[in-house]
Amino acid sequence: MLTDASGNPAFSFGTSLAVNGDGTLAVSNLTFTTQSGCFVSGQTATGSFGLSGNFNGTTMGSFQFVVKSQNPAGNTLSLMGTVSGGTITGTWTLTGNLACEGSGSFRMAKA
Repeated sequence: MLTDASGNPAFSFGTSLAVNGDGTLAVSNLTFTTQSGCFVSGQTATGSFGLSGNFNGTTMGSFQFVVKSQNPAGNTLSLMGTVSGGTITGTWTLTGNLACEGSGSFRMAKA
């Protein structure tokens, strides 16, 4: 769930993420569950993790995720966050068409 600066829901999506050996993300099943003219179909997504941990099973690090629209073209959703355990929190920005601009915060957790 992505929320706007006032804490109201802005976008919601589901996806499957796997970390490749080089830290990049393998993204599949990206589906926006909110109605939006900013991402209609054909989105592409890329991202990366920078992870570290300790012998107690604590995972920490950085997270980057970028979604680019194909229909309509020109919209980019960027998420930058911090990994702590099984949760990722951070900020997002949406740039592109005038009706498709915004920013806020997000929280991701394993389903």
